[in-house]
Amino acid sequence: MDYHTYIECRIPRIRDKQGKVKTMSVPWASKYDRYTSKFESKVIALLLATKNQTKTASFMQCGFRVVNSIIHKSTERGLSRRNLQDVKFRNLSIDEKSFKKGHNYVSVLSSPYGANVIDVVEGRTKQSVEELLDKSLTKQQQKNIKTISMDMWKAYIWVAKEKLPNASIVHDRFHLVKYLNTAIDKVRRREVKDNEELKNSRYALLKNQENLTEKQRIKFDAIKEAN
Repeated sequence: MDYHTYIECRIPRIRDKQGKVKTMSVPWASKYDRYTSKFESKVIALLLATKNQTKTASFMQCGFRVVNSIIHKSTERGLSRRNLQDVKFRNLSIDEKSFKKGHNYVSVLSSPYGANVIDVVEGRTKQSVEELLDKSLTKQQQKNIKTISMDMWKAYIWVAKEKLPNASIVHDRFHLVKYLNTAIDKVRRREVKDNEELKNSRYALLKNQENLTEKQRIKFDAIKEAN
């Protein structure tokens, strides 16, 4: 109703066939909730826009725990409605996500063409990745996978070869470029002692050619000619 409203109602109770007494469900809220379904949908819409639980709670004039509870319950409802057993997956992507200042990881299995997350598991060990694939995909689905994209983390590579026998492993461009840039910079730092042209040339070497400033372009050309 878009106003701070209290609904007071004596909800009927019934006795089922087993003799247990149960409270009937009401159409305006979930069981035990102190907020309506409409309020919940507005909180979810605001979360999608702000990506911030604290700001959302402040704007909706409710507690942080209410917003956090809505996130968990809506996720559980979405997961309960999903049936991935019959989906014909052909391409997958697996990646890690760090949290708590980078000391903890989760592994995320997703469908790049479906643009959705299939499942998440804590950790990035060989055991946790095996658990992720086994609980997410049937044996037949695992055989049907044609490609799986990942970084060069060994646990991912080992499990993919073991669990996805027909899949080609594709290393994503982001990590390839990252490793190449690191290698170039290591060589530059090693050789700068004997090559004057390499001084202050880090960004001239690593930046996209189209984004080089005039000064960086002159530096890059000098290194190229010296080579």
